[in-house]
Amino acid sequence: LRRPESLALHGACAKVTEAYVPPLCDAVEGFQKLIEVRNASGTAVDENVLPDFVSARIEDLCDRITQLVDQKCPPSRVLVSCIHSVRDSLRRLHSLLPALLTRLFRAFLGRTAMDAMRSLFGTACSQMTSELCKLHGECKKLGESSSSGLDDVLEEIAKTEQALIMHGFTALTECQPLQSLLGPDKVANQQLLRGLHAQL
Repeated sequence: LRRPESLALHGACAKVTEAYVPPLCDAVEGFQKLIEVRNASGTAVDENVLPDFVSARIEDLCDRITQLVDQKCPPSRVLVSCIHSVRDSLRRLHSLLPALLTRLFRAFLGRTAMDAMRSLFGTACSQMTSELCKLHGECKKLGESSSSGLDDVLEEIAKTEQALIMHGFTALTECQPLQSLLGPDKVANQQLLRGLHAQL
């Protein structure tokens, strides 16, 4: 949690779980009771009003988290931990509207996992490009030096090759925790795996 992006996401999710979700749950419970009273009195209430209200609030919440992550993705373990804290805080709301919350949050988790995966491999690609630029510079220096030979060039190539492998391996390792975001959602897990294969 020392990185700025980790602190930002952790702080935002803490505010969500402590200050945003509880009043939202209170509002939904109150709305449901109001609907029950109105229905009992014979006054019809549009059954879509409550789901539409909750959908708008949850989608806005998810969009705000997504925007924060898109600015700079924190380490995947931090991301997963923060998202799980938000998910757990929504259990009360889930008990009130289980089908709706499951659909909305599954879609959010799938998008978040894919975006994080792309961000991780985007960072790895940038690092690989830097390594190749560095290799080009080193080879140019060695080529201009009278005291350097082919062995020196091959050594630099071998170092760069190892660095490239490590950047790719690090991105792949960082993606592993993302699967815990998706849980038993087979479709989302398959989509993430297809995305990983495409990156590799």
